[in-house]
Amino acid sequence: MSWIEDKFGYKVKYGKTWKAKQVALRMLYGGWEEAYNMLPRLLGAMSYRNPGMYHYVQDIEGVFHRAFWMFGPCIAAFEHCRSVLSIDGTFLTGKYKGTLMIAMTHDANDQVLPVAFALVSVENQDNWEWFMRLVRSTVIPPNREVCIISDRHQSILKAVDIHIPGHARLHHRWCMRHFVANFYRACKNKDLCKDLNSACVAFSVKSFTTRLNKIYEKENEGGKDFLERNIDERHKWSRACDEGGMRYGDMTSNLVECFNFVLKGAHRDTLPHPNL
Repeated sequence: MSWIEDKFGYKVKYGKTWKAKQVALRMLYGGWEEAYNMLPRLLGAMSYRNPGMYHYVQDIEGVFHRAFWMFGPCIAAFEHCRSVLSIDGTFLTGKYKGTLMIAMTHDANDQVLPVAFALVSVENQDNWEWFMRLVRSTVIPPNREVCIISDRHQSILKAVDIHIPGHARLHHRWCMRHFVANFYRACKNKDLCKDLNSACVAFSVKSFTTRLNKIYEKENEGGKDFLERNIDERHKWSRACDEGGMRYGDMTSNLVECFNFVLKGAHRDTLPHPNL
């Protein structure tokens, strides 16, 4: 808008400029349909240039259904990382609404490592089961027990409980931040949420019990009912009660949230041109 006004002395409205930009992007890179049709070739080209990369594109009667990909160096690096994966899905906001599924971890120096990606139509049980099955068959060695940290989406809860013959079981732990957010919806009290957050990160069972009792002492029926429903699974949301220390002290799935912020601009843009 500024360039046209400086060059030609003509003020262009925002709406007209936005439409012109969309036309220019379509001329340069094609539209949404062309972008999705190009995806298998794009992943194939990436795989050719990146030895060890694994990708899988599934279609139904010639129509794109979902895609999965991971890079060889990331697969190799995970062998030397903690046995913890954070998973989450982030919504795409372009013409075709979809979900980008991501599995992340970090090494001993707390450097973030993206492990696997999937592009699916919606976040449901079928897609999460498909994603987790591919992660377990391509990233996680059959005899390695891995802890999965995520929110309490019902589709994820069911997907991580599936047993795959010949593969070690998965240990599921809940993201503390999501758990406390669910607690807030039940109690509507931010001070109680701070108390629960403090209980979640406690290192000893004694400290955990003391901090949890502070919440029970408050007269908030919604908060008490929420805790009563989840107290039997406290090993999934309390560091002190984490059986076997499977979560290695990781209390949230913030790894994925941070990476989602990196991809914020890509959520709504067209798929990239192979030459970029």
